[in-house]
Formats: sequence, C-alpha cells, structure tokens
Amino acid sequence: MKIQSINISFDYKGERLQYSFQDPSVMVNPLFEMNLVSSSFPQGQKIALTLVPQQELRLHSVELAMKYAFEKGDRVFLNGFQTWTESREYGMAETILPLNRWTSPVNRVFEFKNYGDYHFYETSGKPGYFHSFTWSTLSRGRSLKLIGSLNETNGYSIIEYAVPEQKISLRKDCEGLDCSVQTTILEFLICDGREQDLFDTWFQHLSLPAPHVTQSTGWTSWYNYYTKITPEILLDNLNAFASRQIPLDLFQIDDGYQEAVGDWLQTNSKFPEGLTPLTGQIHANGYKAGLWLAPFVCEKNSRLFHDKPEWLLKNEKGHPLTAGFCHLWSGDFYALDVYHPEFRQYLIDVFAKVFTEWNFDMVKLDFLYAVALQPRLGKSRGQIMYEAMKFLREIIGDKIILGCGVPLGSAFGLVDFCRISCDIALKWEDALLNNVVHYRERVSTRSALTSTIFRRQLNHRAFVNDPDVFLLRDNNLSLTVDQRKTLFIMNLVFGGLLFTSDHIGEYSKETLDLYQSQFPLRNRDDLKVEDKDGVYYIRFRSDDREYWVFSNFTPKSRGVSLRPGAFYCDEEIVFKRIKLEPFETKCLHRLSSAPFDVAGSTSHIFPGMDVERVVWNMDNTELVVSQKCPRYKEILLRIPKHFKGLTVNDHYFKSRKMNGENLLRVCFHPSGELVPPKSSEVS
Repeated sequence: MKIQSINISFDYKGERLQYSFQDPSVMVNPLFEMNLVSSSFPQGQKIALTLVPQQELRLHSVELAMKYAFEKGDRVFLNGFQTWTESREYGMAETILPLNRWTSPVNRVFEFKNYGDYHFYETSGKPGYFHSFTWSTLSRGRSLKLIGSLNETNGYSIIEYAVPEQKISLRKDCEGLDCSVQTTILEFLICDGREQDLFDTWFQHLSLPAPHVTQSTGWTSWYNYYTKITPEILLDNLNAFASRQIPLDLFQIDDGYQEAVGDWLQTNSKFPEGLTPLTGQIHANGYKAGLWLAPFVCEKNSRLFHDKPEWLLKNEKGHPLTAGFCHLWSGDFYALDVYHPEFRQYLIDVFAKVFTEWNFDMVKLDFLYAVALQPRLGKSRGQIMYEAMKFLREIIGDKIILGCGVPLGSAFGLVDFCRISCDIALKWEDALLNNVVHYRERVSTRSALTSTIFRRQLNHRAFVNDPDVFLLRDNNLSLTVDQRKTLFIMNLVFGGLLFTSDHIGEYSKETLDLYQSQFPLRNRDDLKVEDKDGVYYIRFRSDDREYWVFSNFTPKSRGVSLRPGAFYCDEEIVFKRIKLEPFETKCLHRLSSAPFDVAGSTSHIFPGMDVERVVWNMDNTELVVSQKCPRYKEILLRIPKHFKGLTVNDHYFKSRKMNGENLLRVCFHPSGELVPPKSSEVS
C-alpha cells in the first residue's frame, strides 16, 4: 500500500497545531522530526513511525494514511473498543451507526457513552467508513490481510477504513500524551496469507508470554442469581456439581457478597462468616475458587465514595467522574484514580485478603475500562489503561486473572482469561438497543456469539478466551431450546473458559446429558469459519478427526450442502444435505476414508471425542473411552462392508447397516467399563 500522507496534531504553548506530510522522507521542522521505517519479511511489512521532539509537545493524534483499492466484495473485521463492544465483519456498504440522538436523555442516565468509544471517537455514520481497535482483517475471496498493532503501551491504536476515499489509515489516539524524548508512536504489522499463519506471525512479533492456563470449565453465580446470592445458594449449587462428579475446574462467586461496589474488604450481612468457609468447601470438592471484583470503580453508596473522595477521578467541573450506571447497585458508579498512592495500597491490601485470607485462586476483574476514561498526567487513555493492567498483574502475581470490560489490546499478555464478548442476555437480542439506540455494548446473546466467533484468533495467543456463559435451563430464560443449544455449542467451539450459571440439580435428564456432553474437553485445531448469509460453516480438527458445525443465526429454516463423503449426525449417517431450523446448530463428524474408523458417539456433543484410544486388531480390537464424561456412552465403529462383526475388548459384536455403512454399536457404563452385547447380538 502506498503512503498518502502522515499527519500529526498536538498542543504547543496552548495552541493546537497540525502538520501533514506527503513525502515521508522529509518530515522536519523546528518543533519536531519524524522518521518512518518500513521493513519487509516474507508475508508482509512492519511499519514504525518515530517522533523526535525538539520541544515538549502534548500530542493529540498521529495518522499514517495509505491508498488502497477496495472492491465491492471486500469484507473487513472490526474489533470494537473493549470487551463488550460488538465485533464482526462488515461489507463495504455497511455503516457503524453512532448512538441515536433520540436517546440523549437516556445517555445522561445510563451513561452509555462511557462504556464504549463514543466519548472520544466520532463515528460519521456514513456507509463505508469504519474503525477498528488494535487489529483488523481485510478479506477478498480466499485472500486475507491482517493489520495489527505492535505497541499499545502509549495509546490506543486504531485502523480506519474510508472506502469512498480508497484509503486506510493507521491512527494513534494519543490525546494528552506529553512527548519530550524520542518515541515510537505508531508500530504496525501488515501481512497477507492464511488466517492461522497471519495470527501466529503477529503474535510472534508481539513476543507475549504464553497463557499459563488451559481450556477450563466453570460455574458463576451471576446469570441466575445476580446480586441475590447467599452462602446457602452457593453451597447448594456446589453440591449439585460435586454429587454428580462433574469435572469442573472453577467455581466463581460473583457480585453480591460485598458491602458495596468499592468496599471489597468487608462482606455484607448475608455472609456473616466471610468467604473463607466457602472457599474451603470449594477446594474440598476439588475445584478452584474464583471471586468477582470491579477494582477501578465504586458506587455512590459505598464507604469508599464517602470516605475517600480524593481517590475518585474528577471531570472538568471537579465532580466525580461517572463511569456508568447499574440499577442493581445504587445507580451511578464512579472511576477511581489508579495513580493515587493510597488507592494503590488499598488494592494491594484487597488482593492480599482475597488470596491469602480468603484463599481464592482466581479473580474476575470487571469494568476495567473505567480507569482510563480521560487522558491525564501527561498520559493518553491507552497508556493509562496499559499501566493499570500492568499494575494489576504485578500486585496479583501468578494468581489467575479473568479480565472483563477492558480494551483487549491493553490486556494482551497481562491476563490469563479474558472476556471477548458482551454479556449474554436471557433472550436472543434487544431490538431497542440494537435497532434504535445503536448501542454496541448492549447485553445481547446474538452480539456475544458474533464477537466470540470473530475474536476467536486470540484464544491461546493473547490469553484464553472467555465467551461468557452458556445457559441450558428452562426457567428464568427466554431463549428457545435451539438458541440455548446454539449458545452451548458455539461456546464449546470457540471458547476457552466454559462457564454456566445454571443450577444443574434442576436439569431434566435430557438437559443434564446435554450439559455433560462437553466432557472431555478436546483441542480444536485448524479452525475455519465462513459466514453464508447468517449461517456459519465451521470446520476444525481434533487429533485425527474432522468436524463440521453448521449454525443458523436466522429466524428462517435453511438448507446446508455438505462436502462429498459420509457424516455422522444425530445418530445417523448423512450425505449431501442437512436442514437447520431457525437458530439451530448441528455438529457433524466427517468419516475418514480409512476402512476402520470411529464413526461417532451419542454421549459427546462432538461425536467421537469421548473415545480416548482405538487399537484396531482383527483378533481383538482395544477401545478405551474417557471417564471424564460421567454418563452412559454408545460408540459407533465403522468397519469394512464385508465384515459381519468384530471382537472389541474381548467381546464379539455383530455389525449393522446404516445408510450403506457397516457399523458396530459398542456401549460403556459411566465408569468406562464395556457393556457386553446381549445374546441376540452375538454370532
């Protein structure tokens, strides 16, 4: 891409100055010098723009604009400002709509603008004008271009697309950043290739530490009980998992235990004995204990708000800076000053109590964006956000952090798990907030799933992805059965942290079987996704097996054409075509061309993943199944068509024909012991 111009805006001696350069080789004046360095590598190039000030400058923005010939069929992925901001692919004629002016009275109450970038980035609302934070991809047919920031420490990096102007801009939001020494302002990677290779290359250049957590399952109290939790409710849910021997990893206590948001050292009257007895019970059942906090905000009814006003950030009028509104708290909540020495010590004391006295293993840290709502102290928003995240990592040490409500680039390499979507809703979509208000951080199941799909490449690279919870229960929920199952399957395909908030003791047998069908967790490699008008075609491999998942996000029935071959789906062998009902998702195992194969199973959502090992032998085949799936298992084995049966684990099973395939059905107890065939099934 050819450079069109390099533009810089800054304040000097109280005056806003702007400069634009068309020739990057000559960028010198009495106040500063800029140097552009571009280095090539096989897949693309690395661009770095360095500022050498001659006087102290307070920066506002820096932009590098490049010419690019867009085509009608191009699609761009736009990463939203923070965790909750809807992130998806856009066509060239689509629009990012600004918050509706009709909602301005609502904005003053709910402070929508503070959750996103609305208060510092002006969206035109015109077709073909887009912006993305930290990274973006541009696809044209099967070709893919990645543009990724290599430096989020001194400001938010923004990729802008102006399709009508045939222009791509790399911008740094460095408003308020004091610069008196040589500083690399912009640093980007631009490369082309296969999706997996591109993201591997980008993260190799970022040189982040690998996440030290793995794919995990868990329970959190929020999406069922919200702030109404009690020790009895928590222990009842804990027993529901333990008594069924569910191989859970994390049991998280969410909002509702504290006196007020901001007052983290005291539990409320519902928890007179504190939290230590609960973590003891969690650990006794073999699970890690997690706790929710919002370290950078306080509500107006908190002791902190009234007793420590000097810890609060102030707006331009000297009033406490509102970070948002929550009707489950005392209304408005406010941002705190991470640079205040006493507040920093307070957070050190809080986490010492959480991990040392209360014995938690993990913290979920929420509403993190609030720490960087405004530039200050000669630092940009992005620099404040990065330094706040780094401070949290330093004081928490090697304990597990789940980040939420945070600009993702600022969290790369600093959290273990990270939410990569908005909160799911108890229904599919909020039509008012989506279609009328144009609120991109809304609570929405559809938006959560979309962001989960399109931010998938971060998983196990930047951190382990948290796609928010899945819910399978029948009560306190408006999602249809198919929508619930779609949420469940999409989280399993794309997520790394698999939470639910259901009381599984209230499940029917059918729902409990579905919940247990996630075990054992397996790797998902070579993940590929294609959106065909609201139906997602998803392919991945697990060990030597190929899986296809088809998910219909539309309210209409849709047909799906399959690739050549035989597929196992819903206890049948299918060819050529399947049908999806509205919001339905189906998982298929594509049979290999080998004469002997695991065709599928009835006990795992991804058929055959409950098989640990098969050693094929004509005299006696060894079949081992996972004991992490605590339910009855039926495994289907495909054998050559001329075989009448096969001995498996010292028992002979007769084969049966199914749609032209020759199959054995082998059953196992929950313990993993084989169920011998009935006498009528033995030759």
